[in-house]
Amino acid sequence: MADSTSPPTMEIHQEPPKLVAREERIVGGFGGEKPGDDGAQAVADKVKSQVLQQAGGNSGDASEFVVEKYKTQVVAGTNYHMKIRSGKDNYLHVKIYEPLPHTKEQPRVTEVQSNKRAEDAL
Repeated sequence: MADSTSPPTMEIHQEPPKLVAREERIVGGFGGEKPGDDGAQAVADKVKSQVLQQAGGNSGDASEFVVEKYKTQVVAGTNYHMKIRSGKDNYLHVKIYEPLPHTKEQPRVTEVQSNKRAEDAL
């Protein structure tokens, strides 16, 4: 017979922890690839003349200069690695360094690879 002075027992059911997908990051490395957006396009537009100069005759159609994909790396500023479409079947892989805003320095191109294709890895 149950003791009437005993407190009632309760069962506690805990849900298993939910797994949340996260972007894999390498400390100090570039983040995941993202589709081009207005912010990345604005950075690319600031250095367009530098890109075309460094690409020389391999820059494609200079009237078309569209960031298709990019990655970023935060340092003392931001490094961008961009895939820029510069013509129907012509792509450039461009690395740009954008200093922190308080320096009042402009972004600068650090590398340009020309004659790339849409399927080439960034």
